[in-house]
Amino acid sequence: MVIFFIVMFQGLGWVVSLYNTAKLLCMPPEKYGNTSITILLITLT
Repeated sequence: MVIFFIVMFQGLGWVVSLYNTAKLLCMPPEKYGNTSITILLITLT
């Protein structure tokens, strides 16, 4: 059961990072800095 929750949580993190990437692609270049660092952190964790 615990493993199921971990998999769910990781899946959720992947969806969030995907959403952030899509949002980043729609942003003007001057806003890239913080968002790309955040996505990098989400991807690594």
